[in-house]
Amino acid sequence: MWSMREDVWQTRRYGKAIDFDVSLSIADMPGYLATTRRALAERFPETRPYVFGHIADGNIHLAISTPGDVEAIRDGVKRCVYEPLRAIGGSISAEHGIGLERKHYLEISRSPAEIAAMRAIKAALDPKHILNPGKVFD
Repeated sequence: MWSMREDVWQTRRYGKAIDFDVSLSIADMPGYLATTRRALAERFPETRPYVFGHIADGNIHLAISTPGDVEAIRDGVKRCVYEPLRAIGGSISAEHGIGLERKHYLEISRSPAEIAAMRAIKAALDPKHILNPGKVFD
């Protein structure tokens, strides 16, 4: 079992991959994965989705590989993976934070009030904006 988990680079067998780490309730996982796979198949039939990781704790890793130009489809693939989380109260990031890559999708899993609270906490703890500038907020 560990060898399968540690061999995640198999996801690159068919091309470059876009990696995700999302969180959602365990009960929502089957529906979420079906919706995500369907959206990817419709919009990007050349992709291959791989699901692995922490499945039993509400955290899923996805790697979406493509034989084509990954940059040309990156935003669309991200939308296919992230948008279904909105309706089920999932999060666009589980253990890896928001950072630069996910900050443009934060509104999918956080309400305007939550984002305002996050901004206020950031301002209170980092009034000079020297800690990780631009990582979550510009």
